[in-house]
Amino acid sequence: MSKNFELLRASGHADILRPFDSRSQPPSLGRPGYERPTEQPRHEEPDWLRVSATIKKQWKLAAGFALATFVVVAIVTFAMKPVYEPVAEMEVDPPGTEVFSLQGNGAPPTDSDYLQTQAQKLKSDQLALEVIRSLHLDQNRELVPARKASLKSALADGNGSVQLSPAENKALQVFQERLNVSRDSDSHLIRVSFGSHQPALAASITNAMLDTFIEESYSTRHAAIVKSTEWLSRQLDDIRKKMDESNRALADFERENGIADTGDNRNTVAEEMADLDRQLTQAQADRIQLQAFLARERETSPDTLPQVRASPVIQQLTQRLAEVRAELAKSEVIYGKNYPDIKKLQNQAHELESEIAYQRSAIVGELKTSYAAAKAREQMMGAQIRDTTKKLNQMARYNELRKDAQANTDLYNSLYAKIKEAGIAAASTSSNMRVIDRARVLDTPTRPRRRLNLAMGLLAGICGGILLAFIRQGLDRRIHTVADVRDWVGLPGILVVPEIEPWGRQLLPGAEEPQTGSRRLLEQPYSPQAEAIRSLHASILSSRNGRTPQVVLVVSSLPNEGKTTIAVALAAALAQQSRVCLVDADLRKPGVSQALGIPTEEGLAEVLAGSAIPEEIIVTDPTSPNLSAIPAGLIHHDPAAALNSTRMRKLLVDLRQGYDFVIIDSAPVLPYADVRIISPMVDGVVLVARSGITTREAMARTKEILAEIQGAPILNVVLNGADNIASGYFYHVKAS
Repeated sequence: MSKNFELLRASGHADILRPFDSRSQPPSLGRPGYERPTEQPRHEEPDWLRVSATIKKQWKLAAGFALATFVVVAIVTFAMKPVYEPVAEMEVDPPGTEVFSLQGNGAPPTDSDYLQTQAQKLKSDQLALEVIRSLHLDQNRELVPARKASLKSALADGNGSVQLSPAENKALQVFQERLNVSRDSDSHLIRVSFGSHQPALAASITNAMLDTFIEESYSTRHAAIVKSTEWLSRQLDDIRKKMDESNRALADFERENGIADTGDNRNTVAEEMADLDRQLTQAQADRIQLQAFLARERETSPDTLPQVRASPVIQQLTQRLAEVRAELAKSEVIYGKNYPDIKKLQNQAHELESEIAYQRSAIVGELKTSYAAAKAREQMMGAQIRDTTKKLNQMARYNELRKDAQANTDLYNSLYAKIKEAGIAAASTSSNMRVIDRARVLDTPTRPRRRLNLAMGLLAGICGGILLAFIRQGLDRRIHTVADVRDWVGLPGILVVPEIEPWGRQLLPGAEEPQTGSRRLLEQPYSPQAEAIRSLHASILSSRNGRTPQVVLVVSSLPNEGKTTIAVALAAALAQQSRVCLVDADLRKPGVSQALGIPTEEGLAEVLAGSAIPEEIIVTDPTSPNLSAIPAGLIHHDPAAALNSTRMRKLLVDLRQGYDFVIIDSAPVLPYADVRIISPMVDGVVLVARSGITTREAMARTKEILAEIQGAPILNVVLNGADNIASGYFYHVKAS
């Protein structure tokens, strides 16, 4: 080892011996050409895999909750006293469907409203109290405690109200709690049930409820019919008197006025009156028209009358007169006035004029005669109408009396028929209610339904346990599986390492001396822990860019996450084929010396302080010649300043020359700045997280810090202390 350190000093690396400044990009201390590996892309898992992983992780909680729920349900179910609840059915038809009914003329209630009303009546306290008294339920120990059953019964005051005894009050309260009344909306059926610990008592109470209800309904109906019959009888006497009086008044009127009851007098007189009115109107119109013609004749001349102008005789005479006058004028012009034929023509003209005047006088005379006749007819029509009006008034009075008498007679007959029907209905036992199915004594209890309760309890427990598992999973911020690291942090290269026992010296079976951790790892090569460490070893050797990182820093987010254990195990695995130096750079809480069982008098702290040289403090594991270690030494008062020194950088350069691999165990990332100083000096970082302890926020913050300082890349993430089976990474080979 001394030769190696001398060669390192002689080679001289001036740039490496400069103090490290975390704000600047450090020079590469790795092998030439070593590059930062790129992160693998994240792959989203299917939802069913996440659900399966959650159930696997929280299966103990879910199973415990399901078992506890099932046990509680089972205890409650088997502790419950059996309850028998037989069901009886009653059909309730709408009112008026009885064989003999006294249903009024008013609109009956709808089927739904009527059934709902009857169902509410079945729940009434009065009906329940009648059943309690008829069956003496106030003395039943199931409904009433013994100390209340011996008290006095109810008393009635002067107003008819009932004051219940404490026993009846208690029985009524329990009765209403156990009574169940429901109706079928698609039929006229009402179902009644009563729950009791005694099957015979439950059946008797249920049947007594129906019988009492039907009997009470019949009694109420019978009392109502009797009461209405009495009232109708009194009304019938009054109506009989009115009927007799109206018939007597009608007979007197007929006798006084000589009117026979023909049934259609009123219509005949009315038609006669209407005809007289039409005739009177026509007579008045004729008289007015004739009077107008005569007035015109007096004012002007008869020739203006339309009757004169329309007369064919006058028209012929006038035409003949015009022809004679024309011939006379012609003859006078030709022959002169003394011509004999002229006299003849003049005589003809005078005769025609006389005839025309006569015809006019005749027409005027006819008009005067017609006017006189129309006037007389008008007067006669008026007198006839007055007589008919008097007769019409008599008939109206007669019809009024007859109508009143008929109404009283019809009302009397109707009420008489109602009274007869009421008597028949009162004597009849028909009802619109009947029992369809009576309650029977049950062989098995209605509840509890133990099998169903147990099945439902088990189902509720399983569902509740799964729900509780997801709730706990959602509230749990810790990392448990590879999926948690990948989904919440997004780091590549995740390895699962089961729980590794402390690496202190232990005496193996058949060994004479205590064995160190490296020896124990070799003695158990097929254990899950050894397989996981070899996977980490292989991952470091097979770098993505083909260049193996030489200096590897093992860190964790917080203390007690197993970084020292992983560092020692990784160094022991690498030492099987290469020369490895394990450096304990955690100057605050060193653990390598205890894990390997080596002395801790001097170490890295003394080298960085200048009080020791590396070859003096390097310790070789006697069971593994390729594994050397540099303990932390005494606790340094300022570890960050000591690590950020040229001695530290020079030490790493020397170790690169002397060893194939250098594994550095450093302080946690979040509470201390050591990793920020050491990370730029190494080739890669192995980030250790402990399953069930490391939180998502701590891992994410550690990733951010390592990315901010732009130091060595994260080679792998080790999920320490994880369950291989729950994480889906289980493989075990039994040694032969």
